[in-house]
Amino acid sequence: MYKKGILLFILVLALAAGNGGAEEVFAEQYGYYLDVPEGWKLLDARDLSVISFTDPSSRAVFQIMAFPDERFPSAAGIAAHFRERFSARGDEAPFTYGETDAVIADYTFQAGRHGARGWFVFINGTRHDYALAAFAPEDVYEDFHDQMLSCLDGFSPGKEERLYPGPVSHFYNAFPPRGAEGFRPRFSERTDKIRGR
Repeated sequence: MYKKGILLFILVLALAAGNGGAEEVFAEQYGYYLDVPEGWKLLDARDLSVISFTDPSSRAVFQIMAFPDERFPSAAGIAAHFRERFSARGDEAPFTYGETDAVIADYTFQAGRHGARGWFVFINGTRHDYALAAFAPEDVYEDFHDQMLSCLDGFSPGKEERLYPGPVSHFYNAFPPRGAEGFRPRFSERTDKIRGR
């Protein structure tokens, strides 16, 4: 089953890359789904815990990193790990994504010898923790800003979460809205039949 899941994931990625962009990708081993912007292609999937995509011009990168859920105590812990590892600096804000804690960040950092800037989302999940990174060289950051946010917002940590807004949308507009009570419609026992002429 495990090997079939990996093969299926690689097949989906290969087909998506061959078509010029992945519309939907399912990473069975880690349980997440992606909607990658049109034209973006697979960059690296040698290690299935770290998958990378790039834009058609190969300037911007979108990475998804999955970790065992016990590795980090919180989303803030994941963010601290990345800040330290990449000497990143910038703004970050905690928020609730579904029922889990998350952090969104706008960081500048060094990617090799080049300065980079991008958006990050850190999710302290129930089965896995995730770090999502969408970044580009600082001089073209503004050109890719919206596409990078779209990459992050196209992430869903599970099948049910696909029915709800993505992490960036959750950050800007909490879902369900704060203070909202559940609504359960009531239907009568009566059934109307529709008859043709």
